[in-house]
Amino acid sequence: MARERLPLASGVFRLDMATAYSPPQLQILTQAVGNFGRGNFAETEKDCDELLATLPDNSSPAYAHVLWIKLMSLCKRGAVDEAESICGQFARQGPATLPRIQVLDSVASNLLYKSTGSELTQAERLARLGLELAPASATLKGTLGGILAEQGRFTEAESVLQQCLQQSDAVHDQAISSFYLGVVKLGTNRREEAKQLMNRALTFYPEPWFTAKVQERLAQIDQAQPTAP
Repeated sequence: MARERLPLASGVFRLDMATAYSPPQLQILTQAVGNFGRGNFAETEKDCDELLATLPDNSSPAYAHVLWIKLMSLCKRGAVDEAESICGQFARQGPATLPRIQVLDSVASNLLYKSTGSELTQAERLARLGLELAPASATLKGTLGGILAEQGRFTEAESVLQQCLQQSDAVHDQAISSFYLGVVKLGTNRREEAKQLMNRALTFYPEPWFTAKVQERLAQIDQAQPTAP
């Protein structure tokens, strides 16, 4: 996982964050995570709001972690407009700290991986906001490049994805950038290059969800290729 990314929804409860909370706070956090896992998103958000009210430093990793759980819950139940609004407010509440950048990137990435039209537009806005705050973030460049590739904006996508590949040695960044460069090649009818890049992505990051996404695109390439006479 890239050094600048929060884990995705499957890693909603981070054991390394446990010591950042008092016992009463940790009890509420555990309850929020349980509700999230059971799909009780309204209860998850209520728990997170209660916990956020006890965390006065909105620049801290602990605050960002709880807010991120709330944002993932909002996205899960389709309240993406609300999630985007909260992200924007959070980004402008203080200095451009790493936790703020992580939250923006993680929400944008979550929307990217769902790859629906309207949510890609929202993901782009969040990624660009992150890059306003942290112009040198290679991870955010990779996220933005993936969004642009899914939107069919291949020239723009290729530029930022190449920057991510050149500027970051993080495994997740290398995998995502390679995959979406493959999407760019596929969109410009360079199928063999697309397959090479996508297979390269699998060697970097063989996580099940990512493998399934890449293999789905590879299958589309094979199906689209003309059969020999």
